[in-house]
Amino acid sequence: SSPCACGCATCHVCVDAAWTDRLLAKSELEIKMLNFAVMVKPTSRMSCRLIVCPEIEGLSMCIPESQH
Repeated sequence: SSPCACGCATCHVCVDAAWTDRLLAKSELEIKMLNFAVMVKPTSRMSCRLIVCPEIEGLSMCIPESQH
């Protein structure tokens, strides 16, 4: 478990569908915080909860239109 804690939904990103199964599953906290995000999709994640490691090098994601 990561020491980070979700506190808002400003880091909401949409991960490329090809990557969703390669990332750790969404925690219960992350799922709850996504309820505060706009334009949530099945591939939505809180980027503050993604653990950066060599296995996800090349990860592709985008920022939802509502956050531009």
